[in-house]
Amino acid sequence: LPTRKKKKADKISYDIKVWLTYNSRLYTFVNMKLKSGAPLWFLNFLQRVGVLGAVRPLIKDYIPSDYLVYATQYNQDWENAWRITKDLIIKLKSEVENQNANFGVVIITDREQVHPDRWQEALSTYPAMKDREWDLNKPNRLLTDFFKSENIPYLDLLPLFRDYARINKVYFHYHYDNHWNVYGHHLAGELIYNWLVENELLQIEKRSEVK
Repeated sequence: LPTRKKKKADKISYDIKVWLTYNSRLYTFVNMKLKSGAPLWFLNFLQRVGVLGAVRPLIKDYIPSDYLVYATQYNQDWENAWRITKDLIIKLKSEVENQNANFGVVIITDREQVHPDRWQEALSTYPAMKDREWDLNKPNRLLTDFFKSENIPYLDLLPLFRDYARINKVYFHYHYDNHWNVYGHHLAGELIYNWLVENELLQIEKRSEVK
């Protein structure tokens, strides 16, 4: 059984890791970089010696839950999640329209969807993923079919981002962070603005000329 002294040491180590996670960008960056590219045996070693926090289980059959949205076959939990999501969208649409406002949806992108090399990197990092079938277009297809059936205006950024990235050889997502970088925000801003105006979801007031 763990001794009181060891429990106290583990608690101190945990508190330090939590503090570094919320206060050190360098610690967060190195942590994410190691987990994204280092060999599995090395990550397990770092966790055993206490250098790397056990943020997720590092076992060879592990698949991050975020990627399961791309599974060709969903389990019951995912089916329920999609049903709840659609119900919430319908409810939100009703509430927005009750306020005499326009309702529309923008489907944003994921780095693995836009950049093929990022998906290959995920497959290499989590070998168990290679034993399953994936469909990176599935969530977007489910959403667009749903929006069409409910007559909900929508903008799917994925095909536009893919084409622009392929033609211009540019990345729109951070490597170790799924958020857009400055290029992603710039392109999304232009595409969303044009879509809002073209579909009359955004009213642009003309400025009166200053005499």
